[in-house]
Amino acid sequence: MASAVVKYQSGDTGTGTGSGGREGAHIYLIGGLDPSMPHGVSNHVSRYDTATNRWSKPPPMPGIVAPTSPPPVDDYFTRRHHQHQKQQHPKKPTAATYGGLAYAAAAVHSGMILVSGGAVSSMGETHTIRDTVYYYDLSKEVWAKHPAPLCYPRMQHAMVVLNDTVMVFGGLGPDIVSYRDQSGRDRTEYSQVSQTVEIYDSEKRVWKLAGKMKFGHTPVVATAIT
Repeated sequence: MASAVVKYQSGDTGTGTGSGGREGAHIYLIGGLDPSMPHGVSNHVSRYDTATNRWSKPPPMPGIVAPTSPPPVDDYFTRRHHQHQKQQHPKKPTAATYGGLAYAAAAVHSGMILVSGGAVSSMGETHTIRDTVYYYDLSKEVWAKHPAPLCYPRMQHAMVVLNDTVMVFGGLGPDIVSYRDQSGRDRTEYSQVSQTVEIYDSEKRVWKLAGKMKFGHTPVVATAIT
């Protein structure tokens, strides 16, 4: 369903400092594809409480403005999704604004769930890849848009916290790849599969490029082992 998934343990902020949050562990599912929605993308949030074995509905993500004519993402899963949407909703939606987000990545840091990148559905036809970051305050239970966007728009990427540093890896999105060919000449090419890594500078409150991986990865998952 292309939802962002994150686990939150009471007292665990992703920094090791603790926040005095809810008792027990909680798993959050955020957004994703939803054929029941006219635009096919959801802004719903579901929370699972491991102590009570129950699901609940925290506040949904805020509204996200999608342009009326975004560039298409040409991959197998997106094409299948568009075909399904046309079958389920043959009449196009008339509004270009919808609060859904799919293919995003999430992590917990400083008592917040950070949700980065992803894609929004515009007019039920194509996806627009985003560079936006949203955060959910676990103590206040409110959403807000982070002032600092990613360096590059990306979806189907990975996001982890390592040693109090938020990191984003790969994904599908515009990327500039520089390399030296066999003849020794420097070349620059455009790629849809990202090799870039970004880190969040919490002091300056900006995202910075932190080099490139050897290969592009999408869809990609990552985990931090300390």
